[in-house]
Amino acid sequence: MTCILTQNLKRSLKNKQDPFSVQNLYYNQQEDFYVCPAGQKLSFIGHATRVSANGYTAQVSCYQARRCEGCPMRSGCHKAKGDRLIEVNHRLNKLKDKARERLLSEEGMYHRSKRPIEVEAVFGQMKSNNRFTRFTMKGLDKVAVEFGLMAIAHNLRKWAKKWKDKAFIGKPGGKNSLFAINQAINMLKSTKHRLAA
Repeated sequence: MTCILTQNLKRSLKNKQDPFSVQNLYYNQQEDFYVCPAGQKLSFIGHATRVSANGYTAQVSCYQARRCEGCPMRSGCHKAKGDRLIEVNHRLNKLKDKARERLLSEEGMYHRSKRPIEVEAVFGQMKSNNRFTRFTMKGLDKVAVEFGLMAIAHNLRKWAKKWKDKAFIGKPGGKNSLFAINQAINMLKSTKHRLAA
């Protein structure tokens, strides 16, 4: 998982530093055109519909250059046979800008500072250690039950560890209580499998 995150981070940094990347091209919003690093104008040629792997439909705007042949920067710009063609989802870019603005605001910075303390460790425990990376059931009600069972099991596991760390097992009734918690966790797992069936 760490390897995937590192690769995504490297790819993101590479795109930010790449002058030929669509996100780094100059955009004239009033006249609706892009300009490549060689000074070539990419004019608007129409709209297109794209469907993502998840089935989400999006409208994109298409822009194309007219004189890429003979450009000294072409090898770094694109590998297409004809002139460069780019597709831009303006709605997505506006939503990203809005999200970035919120994240960088004073309130956003406050909530982001609390995030690693409150939820990141829990998600890491559930996804990586418990291998809970995908819901096995469909429908909001069943998904809510499934996640609720995972949350209960997570809290019981923390509770058991806290008792163990405090040498609770050595106290009267401690072993029985720890056994009861483990039994409850196993019962929750079996209930989840019965619901999935």
